[in-house]
Amino acid sequence: MYALEHVEKATSKLFKLENILEKVCRDIQALGFDFVSISLISPEHNTIESLYGTGIAKQLTGFAKHYLEEDPKLRDIQADIVKTCQTEIISGWDERFDRWIYEEYHHEQLVRIFTPIVLVEDKDGKIIEDWFEFCQWDKITPNDEESREGQNEVFQMRLTKNLQELGEPVVIGTVETGYNSCQKVVEHNKLRELLQYIAKKSLDIWQAQLPRVLETIAEKVKEFLNADAATLHFLYELDRRYIYEVFSGGVGKQFLRACPPRNNGLGRQAIQDKKYKIIPDPSYNHNSLEIEKLNQQAFNAGIKAMAAFPLLIGAKEGVLYVLFRHEHKFNKRRLRFVESFVLRWAACVLQISVKLYLILLPL
Repeated sequence: MYALEHVEKATSKLFKLENILEKVCRDIQALGFDFVSISLISPEHNTIESLYGTGIAKQLTGFAKHYLEEDPKLRDIQADIVKTCQTEIISGWDERFDRWIYEEYHHEQLVRIFTPIVLVEDKDGKIIEDWFEFCQWDKITPNDEESREGQNEVFQMRLTKNLQELGEPVVIGTVETGYNSCQKVVEHNKLRELLQYIAKKSLDIWQAQLPRVLETIAEKVKEFLNADAATLHFLYELDRRYIYEVFSGGVGKQFLRACPPRNNGLGRQAIQDKKYKIIPDPSYNHNSLEIEKLNQQAFNAGIKAMAAFPLLIGAKEGVLYVLFRHEHKFNKRRLRFVESFVLRWAACVLQISVKLYLILLPL
């Protein structure tokens, strides 16, 4: 019951996403800005979409959606902010704007700030909750500075503390805000107040999205089975990769890169048979270190035993791996409980996600 309560609490935060975005917008307007728009990334579709807006930005909520193009020449401004992780102040025309939106909604009258919503991970891929305490934003000179009009400035985020364990910043969305008059100047002290506030709120926004819920499921299953680690992979695509991959315990992103789910591995067998699978499995007369023969990559990473639980919801599929760094004898009663627990909550999470934001997670 302890595990179920934690996952239920994490799941309930999905219902609060809109309220969180509304509060962030309201607080930003309280800083003195005229409008705010928050856009979040959809990993499933490789897009960024406006989900909540106030003032004139409310008109584009649910309407503005852009692909995260790799080619800079093809990117919209929102996609470019995601890819560069830079903050920009722009008044007047910019080649990255959508011409029709710019003219239809009279954006020539505005001065706008575009900034990423960022999380910072440690070297193992775990979120550092207080990263914003070691952060500042430095003004840089854009390559096309001479061709820019009005107030056009670019700022790059910099971590002021030399933390060797830091990984790369992860962008989960963007904030667009500003003034209704292009004659008004964005003061740098006001800009930094805004950026610091968004940095503090990034964790709240992340916790109200599907990856955090899946991470909680992995955490609680790991604890219930007294395992060393767990990884959860969800939404399998045609190019043989999972959209969502989270982990808990003594493994991180390095392990996911070194030991990805195999097309013919334990997880795929669990999905095909719609039943959990384990190594070593006494019913197949496995010895205590059978994993060395069946999954050399995992064995080389220090894994001595593992279980795989299928996640099957309609056409969507995934797998949860539970990993042990020591020899382990599995308990069937506990395995059946986890199988039921995982299926129940995976279905619940998907149903809630569909209801809350069909565009972000369509069936």
